Amino acid sequence: MTMDLLLLRKRAAGGFALDFTGDVLPAGASFARASQASYFDASGVLQIAANGTARFDHDPITLASRGILIEPAATNLVLYSQNFSNAGWIAASKGANVTSPDGTGDGMGVTIGSGTSSSAFIRQNVAGWTAGTTGTMSAWVRQSASGAAADTRLTTNNQSAWNTGISGRFALSSSWARLSLSGDLVATSGISLSLLIGALDATGANDATCQGKIDIFGVQAETGAVATSYIPATSASASRAADALSFTIPAGIGHLIYTFDDGSTEEVAVGAGSYTVPTNLNRAWIKMITGAV
Repeated sequence: MTMDLLLLRKRAAGGFALDFTGDVLPAGASFARASQASYFDASGVLQIAANGTARFDHDPITLASRGILIEPAATNLVLYSQNFSNAGWIAASKGANVTSPDGTGDGMGVTIGSGTSSSAFIRQNVAGWTAGTTGTMSAWVRQSASGAAADTRLTTNNQSAWNTGISGRFALSSSWARLSLSGDLVATSGISLSLLIGALDATGANDATCQGKIDIFGVQAETGAVATSYIPATSASASRAADALSFTIPAGIGHLIYTFDDGSTEEVAVGAGSYTVPTNLNRAWIKMITGAV
């Protein structure tokens, strides 16, 4: 039997399929989550879903449905993650507030200059990080309306020394884009992790292509190798509980085939009975779940 025929036979097993592209839970599925969580609605606006409410996510640019969003628990260690007027955010030239991806005025313009002082970045020192831990820094950034920087850098180091973290340069446009940087964010324990957005690289050198005006919103620092959905935080770190999508697998189904937002698939061995979707699949956005023998 060819691979194509085998796949067709599996997909046809029992006619079991759950479709998540209609922005509603299909019959037979239930959902739980013990916290709020963010997603993009069909208009491309960042929204906060209430406790226990499934998130049907959309591409913020194309507005295409990405299916249901299923993620593990996570914590954002950045304080005042979208309140850049707070003194915890160090920058020489903070500008006016701007409309952010959530439709509010919580974004802020920052002018990134030359040199290696606070004129070259906006920064926050983040406590509670263990050196050697794989983590991800993320933020929404775009070019400001005038005098815009061509690029920006996300950079990490410990509060006291350069050459202790990582850095990446990202091209900017006039549209909001969520940038992310993953790896060993700081190599020294016991000293606060420092997160920077601007012109300085991991050695402390100024990258001239990153000088100019940028808008920023929604900074996050979390453990793990990918940026999960944004978790707003104020005066303390904030957490998102794990998503729990459950249903009953009928007799005769030995595998489930997950179809993700990018068209890729993953097959998982299962047994009949009550089942909860794992939160460590290859992707977090599920468009279809199909039964297989």
